[in-house]
Amino acid sequence: MNMESLTAQIARLRHGDHICAFSNSFGDEMSILVPWVHEALERGERCVYVTDKRTVEDVTNVLASSGVDVEKERHLGSLIFLSKSEWRHDSSFNQSLMAQHVKRIVDRARGIGAEGLWMAVEMTWTQDPEIDADAVARWEGMWNDLLIDMPVVLLCQYDKRDFTPAFLRPELQSHPFVIHDGRLYPSCYYDGVSAFGACPEHDGSEELDRMLAHIRNRDLSVQPAKHL
Repeated sequence: MNMESLTAQIARLRHGDHICAFSNSFGDEMSILVPWVHEALERGERCVYVTDKRTVEDVTNVLASSGVDVEKERHLGSLIFLSKSEWRHDSSFNQSLMAQHVKRIVDRARGIGAEGLWMAVEMTWTQDPEIDADAVARWEGMWNDLLIDMPVVLLCQYDKRDFTPAFLRPELQSHPFVIHDGRLYPSCYYDGVSAFGACPEHDGSEELDRMLAHIRNRDLSVQPAKHL
């Protein structure tokens, strides 16, 4: 089994990678975000963080304590914060309109001279009566196509306390990679053929924790793990 640290695993990510991260606390979230931001800045790329549940101050305090010169990086445009209202298209949750909207955000955030963009999104922005789990899963699946033509690495952050297991299970199918328990794993539930195909070991009724344990316990040497 690959026993690299999360920091080392993040360092091997490439443009086009799409990751969901499951956490149980603010500390869990930040233990993922800190190496994420450091890696982006070390590469000379830009980092966009979409806030919702957390405030900009919450996040910048943690980043500053980890050694990021937050004021400098924000002034340079290397560290960008967006609110839920800026991230979500202001009309209904129309995936085509959202796709156009986020493409414009990516283009603006890259600006001139940045080869790539590392994006981290608090997925509590989807908690809206008009958005259901299926719509979010379809949106996340669409990102896999969008990322083919974008120099972007995308992290979708899910605090497990804010979502039901039924809501979260499809995310293991729509993301090629998952972070949980401080490690990054390829998801066997995303087989690279159909974003919503079932893993043969389990069906859709399996509990989220069992699915995560299955991912964790698989021998990574036999996974279709791309470059990880």
